[in-house]
Amino acid sequence: MKYAVILGNVGSCSDRYMTGGYSEPFTVEQLFERLSTIDNVHAVEFVGGWQLTLDNRQMVKEQLEKYKLTPVSIIPDHFGRPIWGLGAFTHPDPDVRQAAVKETMDMVEAARFIGCDTISIWNGQDGYDYPLQANYADASKWLVEGLRECALAAPDIRFSLEYKPKEPRNHSFISNVWSAITYARECALPNVGVTIDVGHSLEAYENVAEAICAAASRGLLFHMHINDNYRLWDDDMITGSIHTIEYLEIFYWLRKMGYDGYVSVDQYPYRENSRDAVNESIQWMTALEKAADRLDPAKMDAILAQKRRRGLHALCPRNSFRLRTAGPKEGRRHGRNHTADLRILAQSPGHPDRSSPLFLVQRRAEGDAGRLAHPRGRQRRGPARRAPAVGQRAGGLRALHRDPL
Repeated sequence: MKYAVILGNVGSCSDRYMTGGYSEPFTVEQLFERLSTIDNVHAVEFVGGWQLTLDNRQMVKEQLEKYKLTPVSIIPDHFGRPIWGLGAFTHPDPDVRQAAVKETMDMVEAARFIGCDTISIWNGQDGYDYPLQANYADASKWLVEGLRECALAAPDIRFSLEYKPKEPRNHSFISNVWSAITYARECALPNVGVTIDVGHSLEAYENVAEAICAAASRGLLFHMHINDNYRLWDDDMITGSIHTIEYLEIFYWLRKMGYDGYVSVDQYPYRENSRDAVNESIQWMTALEKAADRLDPAKMDAILAQKRRRGLHALCPRNSFRLRTAGPKEGRRHGRNHTADLRILAQSPGHPDRSSPLFLVQRRAEGDAGRLAHPRGRQRRGPARRAPAVGQRAGGLRALHRDPL
């Protein structure tokens, strides 16, 4: 996989409560410098009007060359200024709709200048809040008209529709993978496709891997954004921190569907050190991708062909790996200790084998060291884990995993 990061993600993040941001702001040059210290990142994505404008494009190009970074996508600002309060491509005023087209084409000009070939369209303000507030028929028509105008004017640029069910509007017109596919197909142009943001897909209560297959099988998967959340809101958390198993499936199906585009970190670390939080996402992605690559394609095809499918669990009892649950039912069900642990460990000085936050431990023989489930369903006891003292900066699960399990 090729990894990228939205440049602003390594800077200061704000919300409606901490409007000035949770840290001091960074210059664009400082953001590039912070990004350059993260391993395995060779590409960058921009929010137009925020880190990239027509006025600073020369400086941005010089920074890209300085740090040898590839520009992979630009997101035009159709959501962050008062003019877009009632919509961008779907605003009832035709002058505002035309302003949205101009904003998009300005970013097309910037994209060509810095060598970028993709414009990601996230029209966060194109939606509605109340019943009987929006003219759905007109909005749908105007949305396609605006997209087609841009795509026809720039056939050398890909326009990728990023969907999200809500926020900042209570309902978004492009709200799930199928509405994004529908709008892309209505444009009927080869340079219009879909961006899947994992967090948005989770918030839409989709199976992300299924959404990937839906777009990719139609030749419409242009771009990916990676983050995590609890499904209730677009929390933009560290990749894999919540939906670990789902991410194994995501990387498996990205590879299986032949996706060769970039995977961009799109997360907003409000209280964490933003550079370190993004770095942790990259480590998760690298480890999860390697874990997914260890899934035997032939075995997976055989499992998927079964009538009674058990997915990952069908791989676990004998030959592959599984999450270490070590519960009573596990021991009784299998009657043996031949398991493998998918163990989550934070980096720790002096332990070079923990270069990744997640790694696979090969299956161990029965009775090994008390870490695996006992055949009768009991787990051997070890020393109690000490809770972080009050006042310490406890990192939740990550803090617990600094020591061996």
